[in-house]
Amino acid sequence: MLRPHENKTPYELWFGKKASAKYFKVFGSKCYIKRTEENLGKFDDRADEGIFLGYSIKSKAYKCYNKRLRKIVESADVKIDELRVPPKDNDENFPEYIEADEVEEQPKIQSNNGSGNSHSDSEIEEN
Repeated sequence: MLRPHENKTPYELWFGKKASAKYFKVFGSKCYIKRTEENLGKFDDRADEGIFLGYSIKSKAYKCYNKRLRKIVESADVKIDELRVPPKDNDENFPEYIEADEVEEQPKIQSNNGSGNSHSDSEIEEN
């Protein structure tokens, strides 16, 4: 006899615990696809930059758009950078997509708290 179970998935009923979704990746994330060509030179890149598109239906692999080849490839050797997601065009609340090398260093502000130096800015300029 079957009894209805409220608020439980079939996975929870079968295994007795909630299913994990930590292996899902963010669509559109920057990714790095390992190059499997046999004749890579010593100074050639070992990975191509791409965009994560989803999961392969045929095998245990990811589908990615390879920017160098300009086509969609399937590969199991992919590192996905979920912290670098390109911004949506019309979303004002979405943070800007900034590369690490584009960030300018801000000048450091020194505080007089606990430094033992009680001079004010005007006293320092006069000396």
